[in-house]
Amino acid sequence: YYGMISLIDHNIGKIIEQLKKTNQYKNTLIIFLSDHGELLGDHRLLFKGPFHYDSLIRTPMLMSWGNKITGGYRVKEITQHTDIMPTILELAGVSIPRGVQGSSLRRVLQEGRSGYDFALIEHVSENWGLKLKTIRSRDWRLTYYPDRPYGELYDLTSDKNEFVNLWNNDDYQSIKHELICSLMDKMIMTEDNLPPKEKRY
Repeated sequence: YYGMISLIDHNIGKIIEQLKKTNQYKNTLIIFLSDHGELLGDHRLLFKGPFHYDSLIRTPMLMSWGNKITGGYRVKEITQHTDIMPTILELAGVSIPRGVQGSSLRRVLQEGRSGYDFALIEHVSENWGLKLKTIRSRDWRLTYYPDRPYGELYDLTSDKNEFVNLWNNDDYQSIKHELICSLMDKMIMTEDNLPPKEKRY
């Protein structure tokens, strides 16, 4: 794993070095990210899978673009991978097509605007026969398993490593219900849009 990280680091360095040599570095938008994390022993698990622990879903994303994106600071807002494409389009001056589910991060990056209240994370695992839907806020993480009698609910303020599942705890049923409703709202809002109507009917 460390060898793969070193390989990526070395080759990204070669790309940046070439951009600087050709005077393109300051005018190049660079986005470096991962599609998922790795468990590497967290929760006694080694690899990725149908688990929505923070070590898998909280992935790094680094952005650089000359003086157009101020460097040296960390954005603490909740963002999603679906935001990458509309961000690139807006920063390039291209209109964002209708039906795109994400939102441009330009205002978050350049104006300090707030991000989302929740991130939506989805996973379909044919091998495990699972379809997970997760909603993750700053304080809570809820994972819903359709047609299953179990689920996951973690209070991230007091249990940041997600060891105490509160799903069946009677004291947390109201917050569970509230988060399930928020999850449903988020899923409905991210459904694919139909093409725009050209006629009344």
